[in-house]
Amino acid sequence: MPRAAARDWLRRTYPEAPPPETEFCDDDADLCLELSYLRGLPEGVGADVVQVNVTHEDAGTALVDSAAFTT
Repeated sequence: MPRAAARDWLRRTYPEAPPPETEFCDDDADLCLELSYLRGLPEGVGADVVQVNVTHEDAGTALVDSAAFTT
């Protein structure tokens, strides 16, 4: 994904989520977002937790990894 579009994509994809963080990310991630039903996860999603990590690969691109879990 274009690096400049990553924050906007997260905001559009998860409109009820808090802003992405930079402090508590995986070691190599530059932005991260952890969602649950109490924290921005949309109704009807078949997971209890969704984690999204954005890693800036170079000046123009970002790699987005996501994982979903049920408890």
